[in-house]
This record gives sequence, structure tokens and C-alpha cells, in this order.
Amino acid sequence: MFGLFLISYIRFTVFFKKQKINYKNVDSAPPRNDISCVSAMVVFDMNIHQALKVATKKLVHLENPPLEAEVLLATLLNKNRTWLRAHDDHTLTFTQSLKYKWWTSQRALHKPVAYITGEVEWNGLNLKVNKHTLIPRDETEILCLHVTEAQTKAPKNILDLGTGSGCIAIYLAKNWPQANVTALDISSLALQTAQNNATLNQIMINFQLSDMLSALNTNTHIDLIVANLPYVPKELTVTAEVSQEPKTAIFSGDDGLDHIRSLAAQIKSKTITFNQLWLEFLPSQTKDIETIFNDYQVEFKTGVDDQIFFAKITTRV
Repeated sequence: MFGLFLISYIRFTVFFKKQKINYKNVDSAPPRNDISCVSAMVVFDMNIHQALKVATKKLVHLENPPLEAEVLLATLLNKNRTWLRAHDDHTLTFTQSLKYKWWTSQRALHKPVAYITGEVEWNGLNLKVNKHTLIPRDETEILCLHVTEAQTKAPKNILDLGTGSGCIAIYLAKNWPQANVTALDISSLALQTAQNNATLNQIMINFQLSDMLSALNTNTHIDLIVANLPYVPKELTVTAEVSQEPKTAIFSGDDGLDHIRSLAAQIKSKTITFNQLWLEFLPSQTKDIETIFNDYQVEFKTGVDDQIFFAKITTRV
């Protein structure tokens, strides 16, 4: 997409050079009849201050336009926001201006920042993300913290169910490098991204295409299972940004618990045993989680704002 945008933009640039037009002052509007100029939002010789000013205006409908503009530009330049403010007279290259214009236009359409930049920093890991994977959340960092703190000894084998970008599997594999880590997902495209992230972070993981636990043999024992499955009720309204993430990784039936129920059923039918099973869900689903896993010991853990978002499930003593 950016390549097509670049070609169109170059065509507009050639036109302006032929016409000897140069809109260096971002506060001045182009001629009213020059529709091509309005469309291209030409930004010759823009410095950081000017670029941020243009972007902030374009992102005015978002919650915090100045912050949004700074985050995009800082990521593009591989700098922090403090550097931007200290070097606001720094002139962007033509390619940087072009790419920033493209990123800003995408963000104006509520495309998540991680999808625009193609990467995210999560839990100390650098991860690639795209439209085939859910963007790793802060809440899941808290889940990983609970998981690691709950281990009295290093698990020998670990299963990450619904791996998506591979973030949980990679984090756990880094934490316990001697463990045999398997990561399952129903999406081959998500698995490809997860494999790329494992390679990027120099981690060895056994990735397998699987509908829930279908890839596992019966009577399998796993020390640690982390199942960050879809748990949002299908009728629940989500933000414009979340709506652009893969729906199959978000929604799970009328009450949001179809996948978790399926997990419980497969554990029973395939006689899967485990030391610990960890789940993430909505605070309103706690009683349902207890009901679904009524044959097990369920211990709830808090997340953001001290609300219950996680459960550690173990065999009753």
C-alpha cells in the first residue's frame, strides 16, 4: 500500500515542480481549485515542528492528537519523544516526510499504531505484528508476571494455546530456556508471524497448526499451559482500533466463553493433565470460569485496576 502511495505522491511532486509551486509554510492553504494539492498534503522541506503540527490537525478527532503525532514520528525516526522536542527544527528527508504522511493518514482511520509501524515493544521483547495477529496487551504482561511468580520450580514443558504473535511463548521460553515450549494456533498466518518473532528473538519454539488441542496426543501431561483465548462476547461493542484486529482472536460466542468451554471439554476428552493452567478473561466471567472448571481448584488473580482478569487452575488436592 505504501508503495502505491509513494508512486502517486511522486507524480504529484513532479506536477508541482513543473508548476514551480512550493508550499513550505504549513499554515498557508493551497489554492482552492488545486484539488490534487489538498489530496497529497504536500510537505516539502518540513521540520519536526511543522510535521507534528500538520499531523496533530489531521488526528484532531482522536483522544490525544499531539501524543499520537509524536509517537508516530518518534517511531519513524527511531528516537524518543524528548528528542523530538529538543530537535524540533530538524528537517525531515523527503522519504521520511512521505512515510509520516502515510502513517498519519492511516492512524486518522483508526488503524492501530502497532499495525502501522509493524512492530511493538512488549514485556522487553521486540515483536512484529500485522493484521493476522492480535496486538499484545499490557494485561497479558501482568498474566505472564503471575505465571512466572507462581512457579516453585522451572517447568519442563510448556504449552501456549492461541499463540497469535507468539509473545507469551517467546517470553516463557526466554524465562525458562531449558523448557520444551509448544505453541498452537488455528491461523497459519499468525503462526508464520510467531515463528518470525521467535527467530527475531533467537528463541526455539515448536509451533503447530491446531484447532485448540487437536494437535496434542491423548494422555499428554503438560507442566504449564497458558491459554490466552478469545473471550469477548460477540455483541460487545469494541473500539474502532480493536475492530481492525482479527475477530477470530477476540470474540467467542454470545457470552465470550465458547473457546474456554471447548478447552475444558478437550482437556477431559483427550485426558490432558497439567500442573497449572492459566486463563485470561473478563472480570464479569469469574463465576462462569468456576463453573466450567468445577472439577479443579480455581484461584483468581487481579490485573488492571485490581480487577480479576486471570485464573490459575490446578488439580484439586
